Amino acid sequence: MGLVGAAHRGFIGNMSRFAKFAQSLASGYALIGVNVLYTLAMLPLAVAYLGAVEFGLWAGITAIATQIQVLADFGMTGSVFRILADHKDDRVSDQYGRVIQTGFLALAAQGLLVALLGGALSYWTPQLLNVPVEYHAISRLLMAGQCLLLAAGFLGRIFTLVLQAHHRFDAGNYSQMAGLLSGLAALWAALEAGLGLYSMLVCSAAGTVITNLGYVLACRRLRLLPEPGRWGRPDWATFRRIFAFATDIFMVSLGQALVAASQAPVIAHVLDLRAVAVWTTLIKTFMLAQQLIHRIFDFSASAFAEMMVRGERERLHQRFRDVTVLTASAAVVVCVAVALCNHAFVQVWMGGRFSWPRWNDALMALYIVAVATTRVHLILAVLTKVIGRLRLVYPLEGLLFLGLSLLLSAQLDLAGVIQAGIAANVIATGGYGLWRTTRYFGIHYRDILLGWLKPSIALLGLMALAATVIGLATQPLAPKLALPVNAALIGAVGTVAFWRLGLPDPLRRELRDRLAGWRTRLAGVLKFNTRSG
Repeated sequence: MGLVGAAHRGFIGNMSRFAKFAQSLASGYALIGVNVLYTLAMLPLAVAYLGAVEFGLWAGITAIATQIQVLADFGMTGSVFRILADHKDDRVSDQYGRVIQTGFLALAAQGLLVALLGGALSYWTPQLLNVPVEYHAISRLLMAGQCLLLAAGFLGRIFTLVLQAHHRFDAGNYSQMAGLLSGLAALWAALEAGLGLYSMLVCSAAGTVITNLGYVLACRRLRLLPEPGRWGRPDWATFRRIFAFATDIFMVSLGQALVAASQAPVIAHVLDLRAVAVWTTLIKTFMLAQQLIHRIFDFSASAFAEMMVRGERERLHQRFRDVTVLTASAAVVVCVAVALCNHAFVQVWMGGRFSWPRWNDALMALYIVAVATTRVHLILAVLTKVIGRLRLVYPLEGLLFLGLSLLLSAQLDLAGVIQAGIAANVIATGGYGLWRTTRYFGIHYRDILLGWLKPSIALLGLMALAATVIGLATQPLAPKLALPVNAALIGAVGTVAFWRLGLPDPLRRELRDRLAGWRTRLAGVLKFNTRSG
């Protein structure tokens, strides 16, 4: 009876994982859609009211403040999430409640640190961003205020981690959608009221409040919090456990933050604030594409952690391989499509205010593909809770990027920044990530490079050729016409190529079977409703 019950629970658990993953992925893409609408409305609105220089200042402050938030987190977010995954199934003892309460207090302390760091760093904001003299005072106020609002967001972070540990990313996605729309409405009202650069603080405040409120309500509605009497109390033993793992994660986050936070200061220092505005605008589509691609693995992370906790090693191997292949092939199709369409899109979107050489679009596509492909291996290593030398890899990548970008951007302009990112990622993260995965699963490098990634490499060659031909054919067209033509043609080629070439046969058959099952169930529901009517 026990074995049958265990098998039944495993079967139901696997079904539940896939259903939650599908729901999370669908809502995640909906969130990206809302984010696209937010960006499409926010950037032209801000530029129209503020101008290129003030918008560049806004973009630079936002980038630095966000990375202060990442650094001050000290790895607590990732640590609390992973340890919550260890205890979420235990509703008998009070350890799950202890982790939630201890994690909340730890994250609140991190929020306080963000506020303090932001206040201290605000004094040097003019020097970091090469700000004109007339903007020195407001740049300091904006940096301090933005960091204070980011600090407030830490108070609700524990609730989104609870959602993620239970695979309910979808509920968090809906909360973020509400926060984005609220922030956009608040931004427009503040700009219209003449608040100028202070409007960014109004936007952040509205989004923070609404998003965190959504997290809290979702946890209560889904009954993911401990029952009365099962909360326990926060203790030092739990905190030490969280802090020890967080310290390792922090070293990983440090390098990531160094790469992201150094972009705007490097560009401002070597070039100027207008170049920061160009960079921020022209990479927006690629950053959104990156979110789209990363969602595939991010929404799998809680399921992978659960497989590790339950000892499902073979299933983890199979699913990690599938998600790695899916991520790499999706990255190729999406990024090549964005590279082809980005020039015309920005011309239409921003009215010709910003542009860069089209070669930069191709470089950005390669950069996002490289990051997406190497990232999955590093996250798997973090989920094992055995960080090891990984704590040194991202800082190494960050230092490589910083040195190379300073060197190359002076000679190659913004193209040098992108090339520095590609080189640093492949050298540091790529090599170590592959080594960790091969060691964990007991496989060889060629199994990944010549096996797992073979479909994606072939797909990249085909997509690059198709994009080149389409780009040359539509080059004489006006941007408003070239954009839909390029999108339609590369979309059609990419869809067919992704299905036929980008997926291995076993994964394609499984997806086909699941789609057939969904169609059958949908037809059954529609037939039942027709008879009932």
